[in-house]
Amino acid sequence: MRILLTITRAAIDAALERIRGHGDPFVELPAGVRTDDGVLELLCPMTSGAPSHWLRAAPRVRVFELPAGLRRISHHYWASFDRGRQPLHRLDLALFPDGRGCSAAWLDEADVHRVAEVRVVGAGLERWQPGDEPPELFGEVPDDGAFSRRIGALGGEAVFARQRALSVAIVGVGGLGTAIGSLLAAAGVARIALIDHDLVEPHNVERMQVFADSTGASKPVAHAELLRRTAPWTEVVSLAVPAEHPRAIAACAAADLIVTAPDRDGPRLVAAAVAAAFLRPHLDLGTGVHGDGTDIEAGADIRLLLPGHCAVCVGGLELAAREQPSWRRERAGSLRSLNTLAAAIGCRLVEQLVAGAVGESRWLRLRSGRHGELETIPLAATPDGDCPLCGGLGGVGMRVLRAVEEPAGLVALSRRGARPA
Repeated sequence: MRILLTITRAAIDAALERIRGHGDPFVELPAGVRTDDGVLELLCPMTSGAPSHWLRAAPRVRVFELPAGLRRISHHYWASFDRGRQPLHRLDLALFPDGRGCSAAWLDEADVHRVAEVRVVGAGLERWQPGDEPPELFGEVPDDGAFSRRIGALGGEAVFARQRALSVAIVGVGGLGTAIGSLLAAAGVARIALIDHDLVEPHNVERMQVFADSTGASKPVAHAELLRRTAPWTEVVSLAVPAEHPRAIAACAAADLIVTAPDRDGPRLVAAAVAAAFLRPHLDLGTGVHGDGTDIEAGADIRLLLPGHCAVCVGGLELAAREQPSWRRERAGSLRSLNTLAAAIGCRLVEQLVAGAVGESRWLRLRSGRHGELETIPLAATPDGDCPLCGGLGGVGMRVLRAVEEPAGLVALSRRGARPA
């Protein structure tokens, strides 16, 4: 069994403040769980807004600070202690004195187990190997070779290594979804899962990044074929299913980054719930072209949401039930140029997150005016302090499946944070 811990940087900082500032010997936090094909992942912390019976049954993550003399101890250290006969399901996270790096062990009623990796969700998206010193955040830049120019622009080999390790799930594989898919694959990410149950229609081909003969094919299959030719270093998985399908939810839960670019907000809501439950960064992209003739306005919203923020409480979602309208009454059309702009800004935010330059949620609005003006407007990514989605589902892990299996219940849960249609 491969054991992982995903913990937010905010949780680590808060624990260290309590330990150092208040003299607490340790901080114990409830954790959600993800299990998948030989993987046990703990998600910390589970929000205090989760149902009380979930919190009582949750395993614990105990955070404390290692004395300098015990730095780099392995999980075998924990085996030297008598743990008694009481049932125990706890992960001990022993932080190095500088707050970067750790030793760790998973304790159950039978044994002490090695923790393979600790993933820190926040600026840098660091991955720690317990018992080892973490690598430098930036590193050297090679003179030449594959990705050498990208490595230099990102700030060093260590940043690129973290970007290269990313697994991404993209929900909505149309013009905007294929634009961000192509950029992330070109950036060298390890894996992309493409999720969409629509087919490529004749009006899609010129604005999607697919081969010209893709009409009639599944959108994720068509884009996957292009990516496999242009970015062979990236593993691409195509899932021709809706966002609420169990395979789609599992792919999002297993990803390091969830990206949404659908035409409707229903799939965004499902992805936002999964991102909250599994403590995943969520990049949401949306574009629109409205008007008629010369009276055309175009724009985009780009939201990079870290745990504690979601698409419901930052910006809102349109979730009111209504009849399916004609797209021509809603928008004038779609532009590949605008989709590419929005995708490029989103990709750049991901690069800055991995490099450590961004450590908080960001919401940017791109506006293309009627007379050639182009502006990017930063908006306040301030969450609702009592959001029922990220406040009620944050870090709950597999328990979110109960909510997603009942879409009406999920909509009801998030209704208070949704903007009206």
